[in-house]
Amino acid sequence: SATVRSALARLDDVRLPLHILLEARFGELNENQEELLGAARDAADAMDGVLRRLGEVADADRGALPVQRELVQVNDVVRAVLP
Repeated sequence: SATVRSALARLDDVRLPLHILLEARFGELNENQEELLGAARDAADAMDGVLRRLGEVADADRGALPVQRELVQVNDVVRAVLP
């Protein structure tokens, strides 16, 4: 969990310069540069989602998430994992 928080903080260090370069330009970027920066921002956003999900897994593993017990039908569980 601490590793995820640290990685998210480092990711924010990457995202801020990307945002500045794409939104508050200091000079003209060519089309290739804009495409590369946009791809880097998209990758950083995707990594953010992955790290947040990993943080949820870590929280669940250490018992930090509330557990809600509920009766379910076995068939409902099987149908949920079939696709």
